[in-house]
Amino acid sequence: MEEFFQISDDIAIDVPEVYRYTAILFTPIVIDGGLSLSQLSTCASPLSASTSLKPPGPVFISEILNEIKSLTDTEFLSKLYQEAKSKDNFDLRQFWPTNRRSEDVLADWFEAPAQSSLSYLEPAMKVGKPLKVSLSKNEGIQAIETLVDVNYLFLFYFLNLRSFFLSFVLKILNQFSLFLFCLLFIPNFKSKHIGIIGPRNPKIT
Repeated sequence: MEEFFQISDDIAIDVPEVYRYTAILFTPIVIDGGLSLSQLSTCASPLSASTSLKPPGPVFISEILNEIKSLTDTEFLSKLYQEAKSKDNFDLRQFWPTNRRSEDVLADWFEAPAQSSLSYLEPAMKVGKPLKVSLSKNEGIQAIETLVDVNYLFLFYFLNLRSFFLSFVLKILNQFSLFLFCLLFIPNFKSKHIGIIGPRNPKIT
């Protein structure tokens, strides 16, 4: 099969749908277990050496995955894909040229219309790329710094307000305790200061 993929890029000039037709032939074998996704990437390794502006490897694996999904269901494809990753260290990026095997390239590939229905295979890609874009623009860092500044100011004012309130309450309590002590233990204090704790008797005319 490697011999075929060595010339398939040239065949695609005259037969643009060559990878679609190839996927139709290989997919039943993959579904039946006669060929794993990892073995398929090895067979199609010549595609990653292509110098075309549009690498044929991603086109081919897109056709394979979509064909598997159409002949089975999303659950089957997901299980097949995850098993290939865990058992055979399968990586979709193997279908790209060596200098383009990045998570950003793979994330862009999943966003394309032909692969949008396959994005559930790599859910982290949906979250990871927007986060990286935000961080690259310093939006995430600025948001974190703003949040820290706001929280710091709130904590600063809260602690100062609490300190003032506690000081005020303690001052009132100290004054009240002193007054109560004098009221109970100092002779003649009650008669001199009774007006503070109760109304004076009205004068009788």
